[in-house]
Amino acid sequence: MILTVWNLFQWKYVGALLRAVASWALHLGFGHAWNDVWIKWGNYPIKRYYHAFLPSELRPYFENDRWEIEEFYFTRKGHRVGFWRAYNLVMIVRKKIAS
Repeated sequence: MILTVWNLFQWKYVGALLRAVASWALHLGFGHAWNDVWIKWGNYPIKRYYHAFLPSELRPYFENDRWEIEEFYFTRKGHRVGFWRAYNLVMIVRKKIAS
């Protein structure tokens, strides 16, 4: 399986992330995570909900008896880059065959 996740840890989303952290702190952590953000999508007037995944949040879903992580990397326009320059997180996992 190839899983791609939008990397919201980019400079253009810093404001949305800071608002999410402030909201999380204001609500004492109840109701949502610190990295749950609302972002405007294109020209639509309504913001959409996104969860800004960290690599440490994705790995546990696949580090178990059923899956094996083959690759985990970050991309920007088809090229591998570091986390802070990336537009996407990419994970390639393979289902383990039962013995």
